Amino acid sequence: MNVWNSPGGLAQVLRVTLPLQLMAASSAAYAFVDRMLLAKCSDLALEASVPGLVLGGTLSAFMVTAVGYSAVFVAQSHGSGDRDGALRSFAQGLWLALASIPLYFFAHFAGDFAIWVAGHAPELAAAESGFLDRYLPGLWLQSVAAVAGGYFSGQGRTSVFGVAGSAGFAAALFFAWALVLGNCGAPRLGLNGSAYAFALGQLVSCAVLAVALFRDPHVRARMGALRGLLRLEPRLAFGVLRYGSENGAMAFFDNLTFMAFVMVTGRLDAMSLAVSNMVFGVNCVFFALVSGLRDGVSVLVGRFCGRRDYAAAERSLRSTLAISVAVAASFGAFVAFGAGWLADSFRAADSAFDREAFRSLASVVFSILAFRALAESFVEPCAGALRGAGDTRWLMFTRTMCGFFVWMPAVALVAGVKPSLPALWLTMPVYLAFLAFVFLRRWRSGRWRERAELMESARAPVRNEA
Repeated sequence: MNVWNSPGGLAQVLRVTLPLQLMAASSAAYAFVDRMLLAKCSDLALEASVPGLVLGGTLSAFMVTAVGYSAVFVAQSHGSGDRDGALRSFAQGLWLALASIPLYFFAHFAGDFAIWVAGHAPELAAAESGFLDRYLPGLWLQSVAAVAGGYFSGQGRTSVFGVAGSAGFAAALFFAWALVLGNCGAPRLGLNGSAYAFALGQLVSCAVLAVALFRDPHVRARMGALRGLLRLEPRLAFGVLRYGSENGAMAFFDNLTFMAFVMVTGRLDAMSLAVSNMVFGVNCVFFALVSGLRDGVSVLVGRFCGRRDYAAAERSLRSTLAISVAVAASFGAFVAFGAGWLADSFRAADSAFDREAFRSLASVVFSILAFRALAESFVEPCAGALRGAGDTRWLMFTRTMCGFFVWMPAVALVAGVKPSLPALWLTMPVYLAFLAFVFLRRWRSGRWRERAELMESARAPVRNEA
């Protein structure tokens, strides 16, 4: 069969994933430039940025990922030809996003507790806490954008979500440039300005998606019945929450282990922390691209499972893996050969860090990042495919167990025996390579097909209710 034009082939994968990758690239560009702006602002702003971002991402991961899972319900409903069901699934995601607001207030106190437990220096802890308070509202808006964008991406119309997300990150980039350093007459807000910029960017994304939603042909055609289609349906909402919470729990625990790693690096010297945060900022470029592939293959697998075309679902993953590995190889070559230039770009002119020592440490960690990217190029597409099939319970359990009982013991061992930044970073490609092996075995076993068929019962209210 033609690997280019067949269902699930390279052409379809690229058509679905490219808009998501464009949005992801915009996100990466924003993250990259935002870190550079913070580095030019002060060493403290750069040191506090990643711990604050990871804290916010960890505390909101469950909510954002759980409600965003409505996109998979949209994809499977659309794949089975139930367009009203797709609209109802989208509505349940919106209701769940509204219901999640109180959890963001709780996240404020949980974040302050995590910062206290980490034992960071008082000045660093205060900066992290202040940033987190201003970052959380933007994360809630991100969950709303994920639900609204999921309505379009679940139908394969990823260009709408891609344009809205790109517009939001472009706006966030402008606001960061204005607010972090005080350009265009704006006040110089430093790290806090970065949080405000992110929230304003997500607000722009939500506004663009709202306009697109009311211009959607099916929404306009069903305008008379729209109130009924958008009502809260407890059984369907529970179905979205059931599968979404498994996916959200995996994201939460995955972020929790990553947060633990960041907090361990926070106990190293200031230069090691700055280098680690810088490399994570550069890694955002690759992760954004591979996450676009992950989300795209999740939509494709969901649509093919909705019509029970499992052969096309398998081709979707093979095509996505081919693209992902090619992207990882290109990114690895870039960071390995451009390590010196990257280090100089992130180092402030008045930085207290020795230039040669900073460049040397950065070169080592960037080399490790290249291997990390290669391993991650298998992990994320496989996770997306399993998620699209509804195999979320196994995915949650396996990724959580591997994080806590494979990666964290390795980090603890290194922290106790040789607490250096390169040694800590080496634990990541090893852990991700193991995870890639486990995920590939699960996919090849075919057990995900059973989960896809079970998921049909969760969509039953969509089909049975007029």
